[in-house]
Amino acid sequence: MVQVLRVYTAEGGHTKGPWMVASVAVAKVWGKHLTCAHALCKWCHTFIKDHHTLPKNWYGSWNTSVLHTDKDLKDEIMTYLQAIGKFISANDVIKCVSQPHMLEHLHQKTPISVATAC
Repeated sequence: MVQVLRVYTAEGGHTKGPWMVASVAVAKVWGKHLTCAHALCKWCHTFIKDHHTLPKNWYGSWNTSVLHTDKDLKDEIMTYLQAIGKFISANDVIKCVSQPHMLEHLHQKTPISVATAC
């Protein structure tokens, strides 16, 4: 939002003018889609109307590990990893959840990535 406000109010700036022009310019710099520009524009207008209203950052809040919600899955993964031994790796987790019955349980067609396994 700060960047949009700075671009919008910049003297002699290339994007001085309409809100959406400034929002699109900032979204492009971030490598974001046009929907991000719309959200930035909306947030700025809301903030200008009420300086105590800041948008909530939902980033990451929709990610809840299935291990927290599915005890049976957690138990099966733990049993598999404990059978391997004391030292395990992300690849061991991938092997575990890549089994056909596990992929079906997770509603996945392809194995998880190393980053997800970590």
